[in-house]
Order: sequence, then C-alpha cells, then structure tokens
Amino acid sequence: MIATGEPPRRAIDTIAKQFNTTRLNASRVIMTESAYFASEAQKDCYKELGLERYEIVGALDKYTCEICSALDGKVYEMSQYEVGATAPPFHPWCRCCTAPYFEDMEGLADRIARDPTTGEQYNVPDNMTYEEWKKEQEEKYGVGTIDLRRKALYNETEDRKQYDLYIGVLGSNAPKNFEDFQKLKYSDDWRLFKEYKRSIEIGELTTLADFDLFKEICIEADTKLIGLTTVGGTKIMGNTAHLYARIIGSVEQRRNGVTVDDILSALTSEDTEVLPIRASSNGRSQKYRNYGIEVTVNPDTGNVIQANQIKKKGKE
Repeated sequence: MIATGEPPRRAIDTIAKQFNTTRLNASRVIMTESAYFASEAQKDCYKELGLERYEIVGALDKYTCEICSALDGKVYEMSQYEVGATAPPFHPWCRCCTAPYFEDMEGLADRIARDPTTGEQYNVPDNMTYEEWKKEQEEKYGVGTIDLRRKALYNETEDRKQYDLYIGVLGSNAPKNFEDFQKLKYSDDWRLFKEYKRSIEIGELTTLADFDLFKEICIEADTKLIGLTTVGGTKIMGNTAHLYARIIGSVEQRRNGVTVDDILSALTSEDTEVLPIRASSNGRSQKYRNYGIEVTVNPDTGNVIQANQIKKKGKE
C-alpha cells in the first residue's frame, strides 16, 4: 500500500476478512502501522539531508489526546529519534507528525488550528504549542473546556447508549438532543441530574417536575439548611436526593410536598418536638415534628434524610 500508493481501503478489507475482525480493528492496524513506516522513512530522509533537530507537530483541535498535546512543540536531536518514544506514532490512530527544526525560522509562518466550539479553522503563529493554544481556548470558553470536549468525544458511543436509557425513563424531561445530553453530563449539574433521574425512576418524584425545578429546590434546600444547628444539637452537613423529592412531592404517590422554610423552622424552633434517636439497619435517625411536617435527620452524618406532611403539632 505504501509502496504502490494505493488507498488503504483494499488492505483494510483484506485484513478484516483474513482475520475475521471488524473493519474498525483492521483500520486501526493499517493506519497505525502505515504511520510507523512513514515515520521511519522520514527519519532516513532527515539523516540524508543532514538535519540536526526535528520538532513534534500535533493538531491544534479538541481531538488531540493528552499524550500528543504534551509532546506538541517538543524539539529533539536527530540522535534521539525513536518511533513510538520521541517520534510518532505514539499510540493507535496517532495523527502527529514531525517537521525539521531551525531555530532562526521560528515565527516566520503560521499553523492551522480549529475552534473547539465552532469547528472553524484559523491561523496561529507556528511556534504556538498545544498547551498555549489550550490555555487560549480556556480563557475564551472557560477552564476545562478542552478536557471536557475531549472526554465527550472519547465516550460518545457509550454516552449515546446512556442517553437512550435516560429518554426511556424521563421521556420529554430528558435533554432534547444528544448534544444537550453531553453538555449536561460533562457539567457540574450531572450529579444532580442523576439524582433527578433516579427519583423519577423509583417513583419518588412526579414526572410533572422537570430538572430545572429539581435543581432550584436543591439549591434552595442546600443554601438554607446546610450549616445550621438543629434544636436537638445536630449540625446539618448535607441533604439527600430523597429529601429533594419529598419537598416537591409526587402526584403518582398522592403525596404533597413541603416547603424548605417549614423544614428550616421545624429543625430550629424551640417548640419543635424532638423524638428520641432510633437505630435501624440503615443507620440512626432522629425526627423533628412541627409546622405540620416531620423532618428526619441522621445525627451521625448530619444529613437531612426526608420530610413529610403530618397533622400539625406544636404552637400555631
């Protein structure tokens, strides 16, 4: 293939058939081995030309892996040239290449980069490294942008399967398309979204509640409850997804919700009835009754477990 200049398709089809494997596996072998021989040939060419140093050149885009991004712009002596170590390919499907390096030619030309969001190509100085380009993109789009986009690309196949599962559970409450799903998955909201999905899946939360409402309740509850000390002397350290669902309520379970303010009052009011601590297989718990609700707290972890409406007790 390399000697004749034929396209790789024929070799890929032949290997896939001969070894009873997929075209993807065959393609990976053919393209990576082709890059290996091309790199070895380039080494011989450099030596014939009397080149003293060469440079690693990676692609300035969101597809470039951590290995190649760290090597981009590295300059080596020709005596150090070793395919797989100091010269590409560094891994299967590697897109890196090498270029002759002359110190007095730095900054005389441009190299191509691709915007990680728009996909548009543009020129940058030829001496800009991948790490410098990455920093520039993070200043433009936010810290972690490239790493998250890269992770989303690598996980695309599995993420599509997961997206289908979420659609099956959430229906119209799922992200409208796969792109929105990945944006959510690789954001700070993913933990909450998983709790939201599970609450609907097990029937604790009404399907009438969308994620925006769930997130709003989570923020309110965390802001108002975490850090306070209850009338029983327990410091609240966190809230459970079970609590968030109970605040909203469930039509399917015929269970009305409660307000965060009532939970706050029940935990801190002097006229609240504080029940004795109870132990079970799930751990210890203590109930606070007031303002028509009963709030359950784990006295050991400081987590608010749940809150339910009851017949009002205490002062009106």
